[in-house]
Amino acid sequence: MTAVPAPISGLPRFKHGQVQYGAKAYVFEAGTTTPKLAYKDPNFSQEHTHPVAVDGEGNFPAIYVGEGNYDIRIVDGAGAVIGSLNQLQGAVTEEAEPPPDPEEVDATKLHQTGDMKIRYDSGVLQGWVRANGRSIGSSSSGASERANADSQALFLHLWAKDPNLTVLPSRGVSAAADWAANKTIALPDFRGRALVGLDDMGNTAAGLLTGVTFTSGSATTLGSKAGASTVTLTTAQIPGHTHTATSASAGGHNHTVTGTTNTTGNHSHTYTRPPGAQEHPSGTNAGLETRGNNTTANTGTDGAHAHSVSGSTNTTGAHTHSITVEPAGGGEAHSNLQPSFLVSLYIKL
Repeated sequence: MTAVPAPISGLPRFKHGQVQYGAKAYVFEAGTTTPKLAYKDPNFSQEHTHPVAVDGEGNFPAIYVGEGNYDIRIVDGAGAVIGSLNQLQGAVTEEAEPPPDPEEVDATKLHQTGDMKIRYDSGVLQGWVRANGRSIGSSSSGASERANADSQALFLHLWAKDPNLTVLPSRGVSAAADWAANKTIALPDFRGRALVGLDDMGNTAAGLLTGVTFTSGSATTLGSKAGASTVTLTTAQIPGHTHTATSASAGGHNHTVTGTTNTTGNHSHTYTRPPGAQEHPSGTNAGLETRGNNTTANTGTDGAHAHSVSGSTNTTGAHTHSITVEPAGGGEAHSNLQPSFLVSLYIKL
Protein backbone atom coordinates (compact mmCIF):
# COMPACT_ATOMS: atom_id res chain seq x y z
CA MET A 1 0.00 0.00 0.00
CA THR A 2 1.39 3.40 -1.02
CA ALA A 3 0.72 6.35 1.31
CA VAL A 4 -0.27 9.69 -0.27
CA PRO A 5 0.14 12.84 1.89
CA ALA A 6 -2.90 15.13 2.19
CA PRO A 7 -2.60 18.29 0.02
CA ILE A 8 -2.54 20.57 3.09
CA SER A 9 0.46 18.79 4.64
CA GLY A 10 3.19 21.24 5.63
CA LEU A 11 1.22 24.31 4.51
CA PRO A 12 -0.24 27.28 6.49
CA ARG A 13 -3.88 28.33 6.31
CA PHE A 14 -4.80 31.94 5.53
CA LYS A 15 -7.93 34.02 6.07
CA HIS A 16 -8.10 37.53 4.62
CA GLY A 17 -4.36 37.27 4.06
CA GLN A 18 -3.66 36.38 7.67
CA VAL A 19 -2.13 33.10 8.87
CA GLN A 20 -4.64 31.30 11.01
CA TYR A 21 -2.62 30.05 13.96
CA GLY A 22 -5.66 28.42 15.52
CA ALA A 23 -6.81 26.59 12.37
CA LYS A 24 -7.85 22.94 12.52
CA ALA A 25 -8.58 20.27 9.90
CA TYR A 26 -11.35 17.66 10.19
CA VAL A 27 -10.91 14.49 8.11
CA PHE A 28 -14.13 12.66 7.11
CA GLU A 29 -15.12 9.72 5.01
CA ALA A 30 -15.91 11.18 1.58
CA GLY A 31 -19.44 12.67 1.40
CA THR A 32 -20.11 12.14 5.11
CA THR A 33 -19.38 13.62 8.53
CA THR A 34 -17.92 10.37 9.75
CA PRO A 35 -14.38 10.97 11.04
CA LYS A 36 -11.64 9.11 9.19
CA LEU A 37 -8.31 8.21 10.80
CA ALA A 38 -5.36 10.39 9.82
CA TYR A 39 -1.75 9.43 10.50
CA LYS A 40 1.53 11.24 11.15
CA ASP A 41 3.68 8.87 9.08
CA PRO A 42 3.40 6.94 5.78
CA ASN A 43 3.60 3.64 7.63
CA PHE A 44 0.30 4.43 9.39
CA SER A 45 1.81 3.71 12.80
CA GLN A 46 1.05 7.03 14.62
CA GLU A 47 -2.46 8.50 14.64
CA HIS A 48 -3.28 12.22 14.66
CA THR A 49 -5.78 13.57 17.13
CA HIS A 50 -9.07 14.66 15.53
CA PRO A 51 -9.22 17.41 14.38
CA VAL A 52 -5.60 18.03 13.29
CA ALA A 53 -4.28 21.38 14.51
CA VAL A 54 -1.60 23.59 12.92
CA ASP A 55 1.77 23.92 14.65
CA GLY A 56 3.19 27.06 16.30
CA GLU A 57 4.10 28.56 12.92
CA GLY A 58 0.59 28.08 11.55
CA ASN A 59 1.53 25.09 9.30
CA PHE A 60 -0.37 21.80 9.16
CA PRO A 61 1.78 18.73 9.92
CA ALA A 62 2.13 15.86 7.51
CA ILE A 63 -1.19 14.06 7.18
CA TYR A 64 -1.60 10.56 5.73
CA VAL A 65 -4.95 8.85 5.23
CA GLY A 66 -5.57 5.18 4.61
CA GLU A 67 -7.38 3.57 1.67
CA GLY A 68 -10.50 5.15 0.24
CA ASN A 69 -11.56 8.70 -0.59
CA TYR A 70 -11.93 11.37 2.10
CA ASP A 71 -12.94 15.02 2.68
CA ILE A 72 -11.11 17.71 4.67
CA ARG A 73 -12.94 20.60 6.35
CA ILE A 74 -10.83 23.49 7.72
CA VAL A 75 -11.99 25.83 10.46
CA ASP A 76 -10.43 28.88 12.13
CA GLY A 77 -9.83 29.32 15.84
CA ALA A 78 -13.47 30.33 16.34
CA GLY A 79 -14.74 27.21 14.57
CA ALA A 80 -15.85 29.00 11.41
CA VAL A 81 -15.34 27.02 8.20
CA ILE A 82 -12.64 28.67 6.07
CA GLY A 83 -12.09 25.94 3.47
CA SER A 84 -12.83 22.39 2.37
CA LEU A 85 -11.34 19.72 0.07
CA ASN A 86 -13.52 16.87 -1.18
CA GLN A 87 -13.03 13.41 -2.74
CA LEU A 88 -9.31 13.23 -1.98
CA GLN A 89 -7.45 9.98 -2.83
CA GLY A 90 -6.28 8.00 0.15
CA ALA A 91 -3.53 5.34 0.19
CA VAL A 92 -3.27 3.22 -2.93
CA THR A 93 -3.05 -0.53 -2.73
CA GLU A 94 -0.67 -1.96 -5.31
CA GLU A 95 -1.99 -5.13 -6.83
CA ALA A 96 0.57 -7.88 -7.30
CA GLU A 97 1.16 -8.77 -10.90
CA PRO A 98 -0.03 -12.25 -11.77
CA PRO A 99 2.68 -14.80 -12.60
CA PRO A 100 3.43 -15.04 -16.31
CA ASP A 101 1.63 -17.61 -18.34
CA PRO A 102 4.14 -20.41 -19.02
CA GLU A 103 2.95 -20.54 -22.61
CA GLU A 104 3.78 -16.85 -23.06
CA VAL A 105 7.32 -17.01 -21.63
CA ASP A 106 10.05 -16.42 -24.21
CA ALA A 107 12.12 -19.57 -24.01
CA THR A 108 15.16 -17.75 -25.42
CA LYS A 109 15.28 -15.65 -22.26
CA LEU A 110 15.56 -18.70 -20.01
CA HIS A 111 18.34 -21.25 -19.56
CA GLN A 112 18.12 -24.01 -22.12
CA THR A 113 19.30 -27.60 -22.01
CA GLY A 114 23.07 -27.73 -22.30
CA ASP A 115 23.63 -24.19 -21.06
CA MET A 116 26.45 -23.86 -18.54
CA LYS A 117 26.91 -21.53 -15.61
CA ILE A 118 29.45 -20.82 -12.92
CA ARG A 119 28.23 -21.04 -9.35
CA TYR A 120 30.00 -20.46 -6.05
CA ASP A 121 28.93 -23.83 -4.73
CA SER A 122 29.99 -27.46 -4.73
CA GLY A 123 26.74 -29.31 -4.09
CA VAL A 124 23.82 -30.44 -6.24
CA LEU A 125 21.51 -27.83 -7.78
CA GLN A 126 17.92 -28.46 -8.82
CA GLY A 127 17.53 -28.51 -12.61
CA TRP A 128 21.30 -28.70 -13.15
CA VAL A 129 24.12 -31.24 -12.93
CA ARG A 130 27.81 -30.66 -12.28
CA ALA A 131 30.26 -30.95 -15.18
CA ASN A 132 32.37 -33.46 -13.30
CA GLY A 133 32.77 -36.39 -15.69
CA ARG A 134 30.20 -38.55 -13.90
CA SER A 135 27.17 -39.89 -15.76
CA ILE A 136 23.46 -39.19 -16.25
CA GLY A 137 20.66 -41.44 -17.43
CA SER A 138 17.16 -42.70 -16.73
CA SER A 139 15.95 -43.70 -13.28
CA SER A 140 16.86 -47.32 -14.13
CA SER A 141 20.27 -46.54 -15.58
CA GLY A 142 22.33 -46.45 -12.39
CA ALA A 143 23.94 -43.17 -13.50
CA SER A 144 26.36 -41.71 -10.95
CA GLU A 145 25.54 -37.96 -11.12
CA ARG A 146 21.80 -38.12 -11.82
CA ALA A 147 19.56 -41.06 -12.65
CA ASN A 148 16.17 -39.50 -13.32
CA ALA A 149 13.67 -38.98 -16.13
CA ASP A 150 14.46 -35.24 -16.12
CA SER A 151 17.94 -36.07 -17.49
CA GLN A 152 16.56 -37.15 -20.87
CA ALA A 153 16.83 -33.79 -22.65
CA LEU A 154 20.47 -33.33 -21.63
CA PHE A 155 21.22 -36.98 -22.46
CA LEU A 156 19.96 -36.47 -26.00
CA HIS A 157 21.76 -33.13 -26.32
CA LEU A 158 25.15 -34.44 -25.21
CA TRP A 159 24.81 -37.63 -27.28
CA ALA A 160 24.29 -35.55 -30.42
CA LYS A 161 26.84 -32.79 -29.75
CA ASP A 162 29.86 -34.78 -28.62
CA PRO A 163 30.48 -38.25 -30.07
CA ASN A 164 33.52 -38.65 -27.82
CA LEU A 165 31.49 -38.70 -24.62
CA THR A 166 31.39 -42.23 -23.26
CA VAL A 167 28.07 -44.10 -23.48
CA LEU A 168 27.87 -47.27 -21.40
CA PRO A 169 27.75 -50.12 -21.97
CA SER A 170 28.27 -48.91 -25.58
CA ARG A 171 27.07 -46.19 -27.95
CA GLY A 172 24.13 -47.37 -30.06
CA VAL A 173 22.55 -46.22 -33.30
CA SER A 174 20.72 -43.23 -31.80
CA ALA A 175 20.40 -41.17 -28.64
CA ALA A 176 16.72 -42.11 -28.27
CA ALA A 177 17.52 -45.81 -28.51
CA ASP A 178 20.31 -45.53 -25.93
CA TRP A 179 18.04 -43.62 -23.55
CA ALA A 180 15.30 -46.22 -23.96
CA ALA A 181 17.88 -48.92 -23.24
CA ASN A 182 18.70 -47.24 -19.88
CA LYS A 183 22.29 -46.51 -20.88
CA THR A 184 24.38 -43.77 -19.28
CA ILE A 185 26.37 -40.96 -20.87
CA ALA A 186 29.36 -39.23 -19.30
CA LEU A 187 29.16 -35.53 -18.54
CA PRO A 188 31.93 -33.22 -19.78
CA ASP A 189 34.71 -33.29 -17.20
CA PHE A 190 35.84 -29.79 -16.22
CA ARG A 191 37.50 -30.79 -12.95
CA GLY A 192 40.65 -28.73 -12.52
CA ARG A 193 40.43 -27.33 -16.07
CA ALA A 194 40.07 -23.83 -17.51
CA LEU A 195 37.56 -22.90 -20.22
CA VAL A 196 39.00 -22.06 -23.65
CA GLY A 197 36.98 -21.16 -26.74
CA LEU A 198 37.14 -23.33 -29.84
CA ASP A 199 39.67 -21.93 -32.29
CA ASP A 200 36.99 -21.46 -34.97
CA MET A 201 33.48 -21.31 -33.38
CA GLY A 202 31.78 -20.99 -36.75
CA ASN A 203 34.50 -18.76 -38.17
CA THR A 204 37.83 -19.61 -39.76
CA ALA A 205 40.35 -20.89 -37.21
CA ALA A 206 42.14 -18.06 -35.40
CA GLY A 207 45.33 -20.09 -35.14
CA LEU A 208 45.86 -19.09 -31.52
CA LEU A 209 46.13 -22.73 -30.43
CA THR A 210 48.81 -23.65 -32.96
CA GLY A 211 51.56 -25.65 -31.28
CA VAL A 212 49.40 -26.59 -28.30
CA THR A 213 49.57 -30.26 -27.33
CA PHE A 214 46.12 -31.87 -27.19
CA THR A 215 45.63 -34.95 -25.04
CA SER A 216 42.41 -35.57 -26.94
CA GLY A 217 40.74 -33.95 -29.94
CA SER A 218 41.97 -30.84 -31.71
CA ALA A 219 41.74 -27.03 -31.66
CA THR A 220 38.41 -27.08 -33.52
CA THR A 221 36.74 -30.11 -31.89
CA LEU A 222 34.14 -29.60 -29.13
CA GLY A 223 35.18 -31.20 -25.84
CA SER A 224 38.88 -31.49 -26.69
CA LYS A 225 41.44 -31.45 -23.88
CA ALA A 226 44.77 -29.65 -24.00
CA GLY A 227 47.57 -28.44 -21.78
CA ALA A 228 49.35 -29.84 -18.75
CA SER A 229 49.56 -28.76 -15.11
CA THR A 230 53.33 -29.24 -15.02
CA VAL A 231 56.03 -28.93 -17.70
CA THR A 232 59.62 -30.16 -18.00
CA LEU A 233 61.72 -27.95 -20.27
CA THR A 234 63.65 -29.55 -23.09
CA THR A 235 67.12 -28.43 -24.14
CA ALA A 236 65.61 -26.68 -27.17
CA GLN A 237 63.37 -24.60 -24.88
CA ILE A 238 66.22 -23.29 -22.72
CA PRO A 239 67.61 -19.89 -23.85
CA GLY A 240 70.96 -20.10 -25.61
CA HIS A 241 73.91 -19.51 -23.28
CA THR A 242 77.63 -20.37 -22.82
CA HIS A 243 79.80 -21.74 -20.01
CA THR A 244 83.37 -20.32 -19.82
CA ALA A 245 86.03 -22.06 -17.75
CA THR A 246 89.89 -22.15 -17.92
CA SER A 247 92.65 -23.08 -15.51
CA ALA A 248 95.08 -20.39 -14.30
CA SER A 249 97.89 -19.74 -16.77
CA ALA A 250 100.23 -17.91 -14.38
CA GLY A 251 102.99 -19.52 -12.34
CA GLY A 252 106.00 -20.76 -14.35
CA HIS A 253 107.48 -23.93 -12.86
CA ASN A 254 110.04 -26.66 -13.55
CA HIS A 255 110.16 -30.43 -13.39
CA THR A 256 113.04 -32.33 -11.69
CA VAL A 257 114.73 -34.94 -13.89
CA THR A 258 116.91 -37.85 -12.60
CA GLY A 259 118.10 -41.10 -14.19
CA THR A 260 120.80 -42.56 -16.43
CA THR A 261 121.39 -42.82 -20.12
CA ASN A 262 121.02 -46.18 -21.71
CA THR A 263 124.04 -48.42 -22.38
CA THR A 264 123.72 -48.67 -26.14
CA GLY A 265 125.72 -46.65 -28.67
CA ASN A 266 129.48 -47.39 -28.71
CA HIS A 267 131.58 -44.26 -28.86
CA SER A 268 135.11 -43.02 -28.15
CA HIS A 269 136.66 -40.36 -26.02
CA THR A 270 139.70 -38.22 -27.00
CA TYR A 271 142.55 -37.98 -24.47
CA THR A 272 146.19 -36.75 -24.22
CA ARG A 273 148.99 -39.20 -23.54
CA PRO A 274 151.31 -38.27 -20.68
CA PRO A 275 155.09 -38.56 -21.17
CA GLY A 276 156.30 -42.18 -21.46
CA ALA A 277 152.83 -43.56 -21.57
CA GLN A 278 152.55 -47.13 -22.68
CA GLU A 279 149.59 -48.75 -24.30
CA HIS A 280 148.62 -51.65 -26.40
CA PRO A 281 148.77 -51.11 -30.09
CA SER A 282 145.44 -49.95 -31.37
CA GLY A 283 142.98 -52.74 -31.85
CA THR A 284 145.29 -55.49 -30.41
CA ASN A 285 146.22 -57.21 -27.21
CA ALA A 286 149.96 -57.21 -28.05
CA GLY A 287 152.59 -56.03 -25.64
CA LEU A 288 152.73 -52.49 -24.42
CA GLU A 289 154.46 -49.88 -26.50
CA THR A 290 155.94 -46.57 -25.39
CA ARG A 291 154.39 -43.53 -27.09
CA GLY A 292 155.66 -40.04 -27.55
CA ASN A 293 155.02 -37.32 -25.06
CA ASN A 294 151.85 -35.25 -25.07
CA THR A 295 150.30 -36.86 -28.11
CA THR A 296 146.53 -37.23 -28.45
CA ALA A 297 144.63 -40.41 -29.07
CA ASN A 298 141.11 -41.79 -28.97
CA THR A 299 139.79 -44.57 -26.89
CA GLY A 300 138.29 -47.49 -28.66
CA THR A 301 134.65 -47.51 -29.64
CA ASP A 302 133.84 -50.74 -27.89
CA GLY A 303 132.60 -50.89 -24.34
CA ALA A 304 129.01 -49.71 -24.18
CA HIS A 305 128.27 -47.89 -20.94
CA ALA A 306 125.82 -45.44 -19.30
CA HIS A 307 126.08 -41.94 -17.86
CA SER A 308 124.20 -40.70 -14.79
CA VAL A 309 121.97 -37.65 -15.48
CA SER A 310 120.39 -35.20 -13.01
CA GLY A 311 118.90 -31.68 -13.24
CA SER A 312 115.61 -29.86 -13.86
CA THR A 313 113.67 -28.20 -16.66
CA ASN A 314 113.45 -24.39 -16.75
CA THR A 315 110.49 -22.40 -15.38
CA THR A 316 109.41 -20.65 -18.57
CA GLY A 317 106.33 -21.54 -20.61
CA ALA A 318 103.10 -20.62 -18.70
CA HIS A 319 100.25 -22.75 -20.09
CA THR A 320 96.60 -23.83 -19.59
CA HIS A 321 94.84 -27.12 -19.06
CA SER A 322 91.48 -28.22 -20.56
CA ILE A 323 88.76 -28.82 -17.97
CA THR A 324 85.20 -30.28 -17.95
CA VAL A 325 82.26 -28.27 -16.48
CA GLU A 326 80.03 -30.63 -14.52
CA PRO A 327 76.26 -30.48 -15.31
CA ALA A 328 73.83 -28.94 -12.76
CA GLY A 329 70.04 -29.02 -12.26
CA GLY A 330 67.57 -31.75 -11.44
CA GLY A 331 65.49 -31.75 -14.64
CA GLU A 332 62.21 -31.80 -12.68
CA ALA A 333 58.87 -30.46 -13.95
CA HIS A 334 57.65 -27.01 -12.85
CA SER A 335 54.10 -25.78 -12.24
CA ASN A 336 52.34 -24.38 -15.32
CA LEU A 337 49.23 -22.94 -13.60
CA GLN A 338 48.23 -19.28 -13.65
CA PRO A 339 46.75 -17.71 -10.47
CA SER A 340 43.30 -19.29 -10.20
CA PHE A 341 40.07 -19.21 -8.16
CA LEU A 342 38.08 -22.44 -7.91
CA VAL A 343 34.32 -22.66 -8.45
CA SER A 344 31.85 -25.24 -9.80
CA LEU A 345 30.47 -25.52 -13.35
CA TYR A 346 26.88 -26.69 -13.86
CA ILE A 347 25.03 -27.86 -16.99
CA LYS A 348 21.28 -27.31 -17.42
CA LEU A 349 19.18 -30.45 -17.64
